[in-house]
Amino acid sequence: MLALRGTDEAGDVGKSASIGVQFAADRVDGAVYYWTTSDPAPRIMRFDFASQSALAVAIQPSDLPSDSGTPNANTRCVGCHALSRDGRRMVASTGTPGEDNLVYISDLSRPKTATDWLTVDGRGTGVASQNKVMTASFKSRRNQFVADGPAGDPTLGSTKLAFHDGVTGLQQSSLDVGSP
Repeated sequence: MLALRGTDEAGDVGKSASIGVQFAADRVDGAVYYWTTSDPAPRIMRFDFASQSALAVAIQPSDLPSDSGTPNANTRCVGCHALSRDGRRMVASTGTPGEDNLVYISDLSRPKTATDWLTVDGRGTGVASQNKVMTASFKSRRNQFVADGPAGDPTLGSTKLAFHDGVTGLQQSSLDVGSP
């Protein structure tokens, strides 16, 4: 059983309710990715269960190039994201609601300093701007992911799902589901 105790400025002692705590006999491998809006900028964080330091920035706006291609100069929010089941690939969107440019990393084991770290870089021009992604989900075999685009996207609109290649991140086809 675990309970917490604390004092206030007057020296009064308070105690929390007791809770039961259990520990697994086996080691827990893996990580949790989450989006944070706290300073310095919205970014995707990784909490690695096996790491000594545990918490790291997985991707932040400054990891991406600006629309002009200037490295590490993007200021757009990076938030909505999905990971492949094995944790090797990530799809995310960047920009304001309605903008939602594609960010795709086909191999998260590559260091951010590698020239091919980003498969699609999230710029508002070029390939990313032609592949709008708001939210996504990977197929279990990693060879494809499905995404919806922002409501104002002229290609997908609010009634289509886009199917993307799991290696290049590029849209392959779409399916009109008939209603938003």
